[in-house]
Amino acid sequence: MSLLPSNYCEDQIASGDLVRVLPEWSPPTVFVHLVYPTRRFLPSKLQVCLEELKRWKSRAGRRFDDRARD
Repeated sequence: MSLLPSNYCEDQIASGDLVRVLPEWSPPTVFVHLVYPTRRFLPSKLQVCLEELKRWKSRAGRRFDDRARD
């Protein structure tokens, strides 16, 4: 048994290689905070990190909403 981020194993779940053994359970919400000095002159690596966090949050929210409707 393992707790994995769903975006790491979606393909394996879809193919049947992995099986959710507790489909009605989900882990507690994870709060992510990113602290940086200013939005002015953001380094490109930080900009990429912020964009990826936004995409991750968007994907995670959609998956949670989909599970809630089931």
